[in-house]
Amino acid sequence: MQKVSRFRGMAGEAACQFMSPKTLFSALSVLIVFAALHFATGMIGDLAGFIALPVYFLAYAMMVGRFSLPPLRGAFDSGSFAKAGNKLLFFIGRCLALNLVFVLPLALPVWMSIGRETLLDSAAGMLIPLASIQQSAANLPLTALVLASMLMLTLCFIVATRAETLREAFSREAWRWLLSKRRADLPIFYAALSGGLIIFFGIYLIPFALVFFLAFKISVQAGVAVSGFFYLLVLAASPVLLGRMCGAFVAGENDPENATENIENILALLGAAPSAGPRQQELALELEPPIEKKLSFDEMVAKTRALSVDALLAEIGKAEAALAIRPHDPYTAVELAMLYRKAGDTEKALAMATDAITQAMHDGYAEIGVSLFRGFAKERADLGLDAKTLDIIGNVLLKQGLMLDAGWCLHESALSAGYLLKAQKKLLHVASVAEETGKYAEAIALYNFVIDAYPDTNLAQYAKQGKIRTEAIRRKADN
Repeated sequence: MQKVSRFRGMAGEAACQFMSPKTLFSALSVLIVFAALHFATGMIGDLAGFIALPVYFLAYAMMVGRFSLPPLRGAFDSGSFAKAGNKLLFFIGRCLALNLVFVLPLALPVWMSIGRETLLDSAAGMLIPLASIQQSAANLPLTALVLASMLMLTLCFIVATRAETLREAFSREAWRWLLSKRRADLPIFYAALSGGLIIFFGIYLIPFALVFFLAFKISVQAGVAVSGFFYLLVLAASPVLLGRMCGAFVAGENDPENATENIENILALLGAAPSAGPRQQELALELEPPIEKKLSFDEMVAKTRALSVDALLAEIGKAEAALAIRPHDPYTAVELAMLYRKAGDTEKALAMATDAITQAMHDGYAEIGVSLFRGFAKERADLGLDAKTLDIIGNVLLKQGLMLDAGWCLHESALSAGYLLKAQKKLLHVASVAEETGKYAEAIALYNFVIDAYPDTNLAQYAKQGKIRTEAIRRKADN
């Protein structure tokens, strides 16, 4: 079965919040902005045709950005006056650049073929279903270009919401993430977007119908004005829903623990070795007897500390010989790392510890591997463990309730793989687990780290809210 992403739940939450009466006030503010722009550009005269469209687009991007940034922090009901700061300006810049490159080449032929006035009349006519069908059938190539432009426009908004820099917005990784990794969520995105607008129209058409009736009783002109205002209000709500859906799409990204990684982590926690590949099956055919557990890690530490200098050298020799015979024995590798450390050979100790931890975590001996990692806690930054090993260790430590150590491992795992946003999300995930399990001091420490290390990111505000919430819960618990 395909893994269900968090976005599918967030899409429903965003759509439900969109049905709130507060959306009418947000849509009204959008309508006022566009009415003011229409009046301002109309005052320019002959240049209005060249200026109106870019100005309208910048205003629309601003509205979408204002509603797409709050959902990244989990706020799906933010209004038009939510604080955005420089992040909104950067978002508009990314949208403008992306649309100039990807949307303009599709929309420009339509503009040149139809002309501005005809295009506006056609757009107005598309509000009437029959007229829309007649126009589409009359010129299928132009209809295809219009639909492709609208599709690319929404994709650009999603990428602009996720990216933090202009370079990232145009990167191959960002578009591969959207069109490959998150491709299964795109139908949900468009279904929630179109369905949300249709349901919103249906819900508020019922109470507005009474207003239409009363307005037409007064005069035909009043009825037309009121009904036209309602249709424009629904259209003005589109950037509200589009922005929230873009934010939900990015915030609902699956956590990095994909199915294959989850299986390996679970096997590691259970102490079971992963399924054998071809090379592992060849090794299993060798006459080497199965590895048996020797001493526990604490027993190894106690034994190593009790050794004299002469006995220590003898034990190192024995362990090296045993490891040469059985290079896949994690217990011998762990013991040898401890012996090197006792002898003061830091370089060999770190190298052996790295090999021992990596081997233990990937071969299903998580208990001894995590114990050795904790034994080398002061030198953990010097171990040079790979991203996958750190990720497995971090998940085991999280299960054990060691929140700070787990947060360090998961954060470093993402950073070493080059995923900055993923590293922040990992820290916030561990902080939320610590908060839910009553480890308030650890949760606050993790939130503080995110705030201090990533002050200018979208998730810093979320961390501040988490810190305030955790401090309030701790004060309540103490009282």
